[in-house]
Amino acid sequence: MCFVLYMASNKSRREIEWDSSAPAFHVTSADAEDAHNTRPHFSKPHIYYLGSSSQCGCDFRRDLDWVFEQRDNTEKEKISDNQTRLHTYLRECLTDEDSLELFGCWSGDESKMLQSKRIIHVDDLLNSDFFFDDSKTELITITKEGEHVPPGGRGEAPRP
Repeated sequence: MCFVLYMASNKSRREIEWDSSAPAFHVTSADAEDAHNTRPHFSKPHIYYLGSSSQCGCDFRRDLDWVFEQRDNTEKEKISDNQTRLHTYLRECLTDEDSLELFGCWSGDESKMLQSKRIIHVDDLLNSDFFFDDSKTELITITKEGEHVPPGGRGEAPRP
């Protein structure tokens, strides 16, 4: 089972093709089934699937990675690169929009009820204390302006 991450925007966004010879961050329009299942969580019309170098979202910083410092350097670099590319892409999208929405869950749970919501500044994605909470279905509003959110703020689950 994999963690999956979707983005909703008010505008059509640039897609980044998956390249199996050089696995990295990629963006595709959500397929019809995923768009149908995730649409109730979003207030914005355009839905995209955001993948990492593992093809799914498992190589973004997730709740399971709270022991990130114990990972080997190769894993740390891979996860950090995916997180940085995600941040860069979202920052690019926010040049003509005030906010974006991200929905994360385990694959197959796309139509389940939301269990958590939070609002963060786009730069918080690079904070070493940030992680996607893969223990629940979660909607995150990403803003381009506003205060940075401290760990545990605005609904973020504290680490065990």
